[in-house]
Amino acid sequence: MEDGVQISAIGVRDLNIQHFLNYLNMGYAADMNYLFRRDSIMKRESPYLIAGWAKSIITFNILYKFEMKKVQSPYARFAMYSVFKDYHLVIKDYIENYLTEYGLFLNNKRIYVDTGPLMEREIGRLGGLGWIGKNSMLINKKLGSYTFLGEALVDVKLDGSFQITPDMCGNCDLCIRSCPVNAIDRDRKVDSNKCISYHTIESRKTIPLEIGTKMENMVFGCDICNDVCPWNRSRKGPTIFANRREQIENLKVEDLVYMDNENFVTKFGSTPIRRAKVEGLRRNAVMAHFNIYNDDKFLEEVSKDFRDLGGQQAAEILRKIKL
Repeated sequence: MEDGVQISAIGVRDLNIQHFLNYLNMGYAADMNYLFRRDSIMKRESPYLIAGWAKSIITFNILYKFEMKKVQSPYARFAMYSVFKDYHLVIKDYIENYLTEYGLFLNNKRIYVDTGPLMEREIGRLGGLGWIGKNSMLINKKLGSYTFLGEALVDVKLDGSFQITPDMCGNCDLCIRSCPVNAIDRDRKVDSNKCISYHTIESRKTIPLEIGTKMENMVFGCDICNDVCPWNRSRKGPTIFANRREQIENLKVEDLVYMDNENFVTKFGSTPIRRAKVEGLRRNAVMAHFNIYNDDKFLEEVSKDFRDLGGQQAAEILRKIKL
């Protein structure tokens, strides 16, 4: 097993999902309507409904942090995890190979990497892999919170005897105080309506200016609540991740505004950035360009193509600043 990878297993059991339900009831899921599906909620509470044959859930907690200098304007800044090959693919392959090598299933297995209705962080917590921090992330004493989680439902009994890690955030609230858009509440939940990551990745709408003007030159995701966490200060990686796309860290914001789909697929097709789609990335770049240059003429030029989300973002900025 590589350094920077921790693994645990628990028996399949019903889980307490009240925190998740509170998150939904408070409207923190924004437009992620798939989270409200009744069958999805039921599967989160009872993994038996995902796979009736499953006896255990194996969790893989994998470090991806590396020493990444802060990208300064006029260059675009991307979340740390996005400059590698898509983690869904890398971790799925790793888990497949691990299960086969160690014979951890008989006839059936099912692998999830942020791709299904599993309470990943809660399952990791029950398996002794850390505690849920004030930034809502699973924090591990050795790995910090710059980690990915992947799970395997298997048909063998592997329920380990793990000691649950106590909450070690203490009185620290750096993540809450450092969030520029006040997206983190005091109950370890992140309000997606405010979150920069949500607006630059998941949302298919224009970015509200009260959020967008706090993005600086960020065009995909956000690392602030991880960056400031003391548990991440001395942790380094990556582990199973390789072939970092350093060229992604040398892209100018203005070039992204005018990027076409062919170039988008060429540069980002094998990375998590593809989740935003080319229109989403152009929208984000328009917002970042405004933050850097505050250039009305540029916005007027871009806003002429109102069919494009980037054009809509430029028009929205112009509308708001002229009020």
